[in-house]
Amino acid sequence: MVNQDARAYKAWGILVKLAPDGRLITYEDLAKALDTHPRAVRFALELIQNYCLNRLPPLTIIVVNKQTNEPGAGFIAWSHENLAEGRSEVRKHDWTKEPNPFAYASDGTTDEELVNHILTVPEGSKEVFAKVKVRGAQQMIFRQALLRAYGSRCALSGVSFSEALDAAHIIPWSQCTPDQKMNPRNGILMLCCYHRLFDLGILSIDEDYKILFNNSRDTILSEADQTLVAALNGKQISLPTNEALWPDKSLIRQRKSNLNSK
Repeated sequence: MVNQDARAYKAWGILVKLAPDGRLITYEDLAKALDTHPRAVRFALELIQNYCLNRLPPLTIIVVNKQTNEPGAGFIAWSHENLAEGRSEVRKHDWTKEPNPFAYASDGTTDEELVNHILTVPEGSKEVFAKVKVRGAQQMIFRQALLRAYGSRCALSGVSFSEALDAAHIIPWSQCTPDQKMNPRNGILMLCCYHRLFDLGILSIDEDYKILFNNSRDTILSEADQTLVAALNGKQISLPTNEALWPDKSLIRQRKSNLNSK
């Protein structure tokens, strides 16, 4: 089986060397460097593109078709109508400060293997955290694990648009220990808007896995607020089929204690 993570690791190294000089590379030339077919390059580029989205300038913008000198249709990280600005952002960024997010694949390891390890041995997630090292990549793998655990459905609403689903930490990233950061038992898959409300304490989960709505600000609720948020109060979340991956109740208690102490 082709290891796309290893290809992304190698491609990242190539692209960050070209970026400071504003140089472009064709799909054909990148394919030769990766020892693959030009059409297969898109899989590695997609991994890099997804990593950079909402986090870094669009690094894959410098990979272009030989005929058009533009990225292909799979490039969605920047407007095709204003490629010059995107390339400028890539050129100006200090890529020497960005460790290769796919370094974990330098020995042939795949993200799927890491996800499988997390889901099979949740208490061993500290090992994965130590191997991956780069926070953005750690969070991507953690999210993949929760998507698998929760069947790609929001635990609060059942919505299955994976693009809108976040991996919410019970104990926030900034407060949890290394063995909790990528442990699926310290996470709940939920819509991005619910994630925001969860972080603010407006929505929470109790030890019976029931949703609690807290309107402590006495905000006047619109009909949409009632339907989409307040109506969740008292409902039980959907849990992973594997009970070993259910949210850790001790972490739920700790989160409640932390919020109450603020």
